[in-house]
Parts: sequence; structure tokens; C-alpha cells
Amino acid sequence: MYENFKYLDAVAQKEITNGVFSGSVLSVIHKGETVYLKSFGLADKEKNIPMKTDSIFRLFSMSKPVTAAAAMILIERGLLDTRHLLKWFIPEFSDPVVLDENGERPADRDITIGDLLTMTSGIPYPDGTSAGQKMGALWGEQSEKYLKGEKLLDTVSFAKEMGKRPLMFTPGEKWMYGASADIMGAVIEVVSGMKFGDFLRKEIFEPLGMNDTGFY
Repeated sequence: MYENFKYLDAVAQKEITNGVFSGSVLSVIHKGETVYLKSFGLADKEKNIPMKTDSIFRLFSMSKPVTAAAAMILIERGLLDTRHLLKWFIPEFSDPVVLDENGERPADRDITIGDLLTMTSGIPYPDGTSAGQKMGALWGEQSEKYLKGEKLLDTVSFAKEMGKRPLMFTPGEKWMYGASADIMGAVIEVVSGMKFGDFLRKEIFEPLGMNDTGFY
């Protein structure tokens, strides 16, 4: 069956040649069987380290469904509810304000845990909008500290600072890909009394045998 997927070799190599990425791992699993698995390019371009099929990757935004699963564990245990208000756990999100093309005004309602899980909270990632720019200033400050090797805000402290920034729209008004899951991680810390990474390791990664997965 491997022969059926040989065209993927050319696809991956083209992207590497064009500089889209320096390396990749492609896998096709059919009916529980790995029918195609191959690595391409470099895992570390600067050090000329080749990519391997078991190279470790950053999950980036695929951490969001993991965060949602962690939240559902707490909901299942009766420690959290989608109707709970975010401000109960992180008071800095009390009295939320919206900043859009019409200026600044109070939000029509508070953010709920359900809003975080469905990305309808209005909490933006840094972008070119007015609210996104204010959020970007905070994220930029942390990025600069990271590059300098300085101490960064922890998960809850960072969420508290985000709570002082305006929303892009009233919670529940619409869907937007933003920082909702980042805030959910802080809520999980507050509710569980554990660091987010520790909670994920104990409740998800270790039980599932995900020995190469972690959060920091």
C-alpha cells in the first residue's frame, strides 16, 4: 500500500525546497495500520540535525483540544460548570470592556467557562485590531523577556494581566479564534490547585502512556 502514497514524497520535498518549512514527518494510518511513515528535511536547520520519524514537535494550537479535555475532567467531577462565570476564578475578568471600531464600552455580559471552551469569549490574540493591539503589547513584553532569558509571568499571572485588557466583542456574540484556551489553562490551575502541566501529566498524559508529551 506504501506505493499509493509515494506522491507525498514530492509534496513534502517541494515545500522544503520552497522554504515553507525545514523538515516534516508524514504519516498515513489506515484501519489502525501505519501504511505510510516518512521523515523529510531537517529537525534543526541551524545544527543540521536531520528529521526522524520519532522527532519531538511542539503541539502549538493542538494543545487546545487537550486543554478542553482537561476542563471536561473537572466538569465531570462537578468542580466546574460551563455556566460558571470566569470572574469567579480570575477576578480580573470582572466588568469586561469591549473595544471595537465603535470605541470602548461595557460588555453586555460576563464571560462564562462555556465561552472559553467554544471560543466565543471575545478574548483576542494579538492582531491589528484595537483590542488585539492592546493584547499584543502584553504578549510582546513577555516575548522580549523570554528572548533576554528573564523570568516570565506564570500561567495564572499572565491570565490576570489579560483580564485587564479589552475584549474584541461581547461574550457569546460570535466565534473567534483567540486566547480562550490560554485562559482555560489558568482556570484549571485555580480549580485543581495544581500547575497546568502537572494536571495534564497526572490526568491525561501518564494514563494514556503519552510519555513524550508535556506542557511548560
